[in-house]
Amino acid sequence: MTAARGPEGQPIRPPLPAKPAAHPSVRAVLARRGTGDVGRPPAVIDAAWLRELCLAAGADDVAAVSLDHPDLAGEREHALSALPGTRTLIAMAVRMNRDNCRSPARSVANQEFHQTDEQANHAARSVTQALQDAGYRALNPSVGFPQEMDHFPSERI
Repeated sequence: MTAARGPEGQPIRPPLPAKPAAHPSVRAVLARRGTGDVGRPPAVIDAAWLRELCLAAGADDVAAVSLDHPDLAGEREHALSALPGTRTLIAMAVRMNRDNCRSPARSVANQEFHQTDEQANHAARSVTQALQDAGYRALNPSVGFPQEMDHFPSERI
């Protein structure tokens, strides 16, 4: 099967259906193609832009640190095994409602923990998507309780 080609020999892309064509990510990619801006992303992300991105995604506070920082020596191997080439870690904080956490009703406190985890995961996923849309590789690890118990006790969970 061969693709149809235009007068300059370029492949002709069939039009996208309306719903996918209206999606913000698709529109961004098509706009970059239209302007020829499909090159490599800048080598360094602007810290103020990154902070605003995280806050807009729902974080209450945020910080970023180079994976080469000496205090992170013990984290380097774990970060690189999750996403080879990692250069920076981003920490986002999401507040919990204090009185819900202090409630003697376990159901109230439990619900607060779960809702906050959802909010943190949503924020991290939004930031990851925005970074990927900008041409960076990014990963957001799961917020929540340890899942890799098969590594315990020889490794951390």
